[in-house]
Amino acid sequence: MWVNELKIALATGDLKTIEKIVSETPEFMTLEERREAAFLIQNAITQFESKKRATLEEMAQIKKNLQFIRSIARPSSKKLDITS
Repeated sequence: MWVNELKIALATGDLKTIEKIVSETPEFMTLEERREAAFLIQNAITQFESKKRATLEEMAQIKKNLQFIRSIARPSSKKLDITS
């Protein structure tokens, strides 16, 4: 049951469900179950790391976009310019 739930969460990329399932890891009876669980948990870690990298890249792009917008924005003066 646990293995199937984790497989489904990994297939759908549902990180919250993956986190919940992994935090409730049961005791495994056989070596094969332990190996399969270790493999699935490694896949979960890979998905989290991938999402983390993507988030960092998105944040860097947002920062560049903000810098660009600020660089082309007209500086506003709080004084009334009556000379022009």
